[in-house]
Amino acid sequence: MIFSVYQYLKALANPVGRFRTLGTPRVVPEGNFRTGNDAVVFRIVSEERVMMLKCYLRPPQAIAERCSCSQRTPLTAYCQWLDQELTIDDDAGGMVEVGVTVGEWIEGRSLNDEILDAVIERDKEQLARLSADFDRFALELIDQEWAHGDLKPENIIYSPRGIRLIDIDSIYTPELAGLTTTQLGTDGYRHPSRTEAHFDRHIDDYPIALISATLAALALDYDLYRRFDRGDGVLIDPAEAVAGRSAAVTEMERLFAQAGDAAHSLIIRLLRSPIHSLEGLDKALRQATNKISPNGELHLTTKGGYWGFTDDNGRWIIGAAYRSAFDFQEGYAAVLLGNVWQYIDQQGCPRLICPEADAIKPVRNGRARLLVNGEWREVEI
Repeated sequence: MIFSVYQYLKALANPVGRFRTLGTPRVVPEGNFRTGNDAVVFRIVSEERVMMLKCYLRPPQAIAERCSCSQRTPLTAYCQWLDQELTIDDDAGGMVEVGVTVGEWIEGRSLNDEILDAVIERDKEQLARLSADFDRFALELIDQEWAHGDLKPENIIYSPRGIRLIDIDSIYTPELAGLTTTQLGTDGYRHPSRTEAHFDRHIDDYPIALISATLAALALDYDLYRRFDRGDGVLIDPAEAVAGRSAAVTEMERLFAQAGDAAHSLIIRLLRSPIHSLEGLDKALRQATNKISPNGELHLTTKGGYWGFTDDNGRWIIGAAYRSAFDFQEGYAAVLLGNVWQYIDQQGCPRLICPEADAIKPVRNGRARLLVNGEWREVEI
C-alpha cells in the first residue's frame, strides 16, 4: 500500500488518539517536515522529549533489522521501529494503522551545508578540516560489519557528539546478507554498476572514495565547486569516472600531484573501479590519516604498474601511487606523482615538491638533485 504526505500531515495536525504508545506528540516547529522519495520526517516533542518521527510513503524493507543495527553503533542516530503505531485516514474514508520509525533527533548541520558555506567563504582551512574529519570518520565506518547504503553529505551530520549518520533505511547488516534490495542509494554517489543484487558491507566504498577525494580537492581549490557542480554538491559523475572520461577527476588528480597528496591520488584512482567493492580503500584512508606505522625498513615495491613502499612484513605503508620511484636515501625517497617529481619522507609526506624538474635523483649528502632545463642542480632538502 502507498501512502501520501497529505495523510501524515492531516494526522499530525490533530494527533489526539492517533498514536498507540507515543501519547500526543506535537510537531516542532509547527507544520515543519522534510520529505524524500520514500518517507516524510517530522521533528516532534513527545512527553518533553525531542524526537525524530519518520512516516513511510511505501512499506519499508527490513526496517526492524535496520533499526536494530542503529542501536548497536554510535555512528548512526539511534532509532526503533514501532509497528501499527499511527492511525491515519485511508483513501476510502476509513482508518488504517501504520508503522513508523522514531528515534534521536540529531541537532547539527549536514556535511553538505558545511561544505557549501566553506566554499562560499573561500575558507580553505575549514575545507581541509572537513576533509580530515571525513577521512577519520570514513576509516572508522569502513571497519564496521555493516554499511549505511545511502552515504552522501546530506546524511552526514556534524553534531555535539561528533559526526553521525542519519537515514538508516538502506543499511546492510550481516543479518540481511542475501537480501535483494531496491534501495540503491543516491545516483550521484553510488557505483554505476550497483544493482539490487549488490548488497554487502562494501556498498559504502564508492561514496566514501568519492566524498574523500572531492573534499581533499576542494581544500586545494574551492573553485572546483563552481566549475564542476552537477547539483547537490556532486562534482564527479560516477559513470564518467568509471569510464575514465571525467574532467573533474583529471583535474583533481593534477591537484593531488602538485600537492604531493599520494593518499588521495590512490583514493581517486579507485573511482575507476569496474566494481563497487574497492580493494585498497582502507589502506589509502589509513595513509591519509597517518594510521600506519612501519615495522622495519621500507622497501620499494610495485603493484599494478605503480610504485610504493612496504615494510619488513610486506604491509603497504606508502601505497603504490607513484609512476616512478627510488629507494629511500638519507630518510627521503625521490618519486614521481602524476607528472610532478618530489621527495617524500618515510611517512609518505612530501618534503620537497619540484614541479619545474624534468627528473630528480636520490638525496646525497643532504642535498636534492634536480634536472631543470637540461641542467642538474643541487638544493638543500
